[in-house]
Amino acid sequence: MAHTSHSFGPNTDYEDRADPTFWARVLKQDAFPRLRINLAHFGHFNKAVQYARPVSYVDKCWEWTIGKIITDSSDAYAYADISSLGEILKTGPSRRIVECMKAFKEHFPNSDERLLYGTDWSMIAQEERFPRLFSPKPFPDVMIFFLRAVGYSDTMTPRSRGSCLEMQCASLVSAKANTKSSGRTARVHGWKNSMLPTTCPAIG
Repeated sequence: MAHTSHSFGPNTDYEDRADPTFWARVLKQDAFPRLRINLAHFGHFNKAVQYARPVSYVDKCWEWTIGKIITDSSDAYAYADISSLGEILKTGPSRRIVECMKAFKEHFPNSDERLLYGTDWSMIAQEERFPRLFSPKPFPDVMIFFLRAVGYSDTMTPRSRGSCLEMQCASLVSAKANTKSSGRTARVHGWKNSMLPTTCPAIG
């Protein structure tokens, strides 16, 4: 797992060290032919959401770089997880991120096969802006609505109840997987429609 988000650095130059471009170079080297990597904290689109029309700048974001990395990784050795995405809890920021994610999904239509759901629970449990795990509207439920708003299938949504470990490891199942495979994965994680909420004020 690699931290690929502009955050928690003492300054901007230091945070630039998390640029996913560095990992693209590693994956192209013959020295690590079987390296599997998860590029963590996908989905913030920091270089785009500051503008009135974020989709015009979405290709300048690290998420776009990650999209290219997972597309070029034909052997399925590169993945990305959506975690600590607190912006989707607020109406304005969530709409901009949804716009960016829609543009990303359109340009990288098979991205659903490589996106994971990471709770980052050890961090968000300490932040007041995130709802508690067993609150009426826990964060996994909000994430479900975010993914639906983007256009991803319900078969990709994380289990909305269960232990932290289950949520940490639950992958967003490929909407394009064959029926037998996706059905087996759904049974393993115990996903079913009755677990999904029906409203989310932040995303609409």
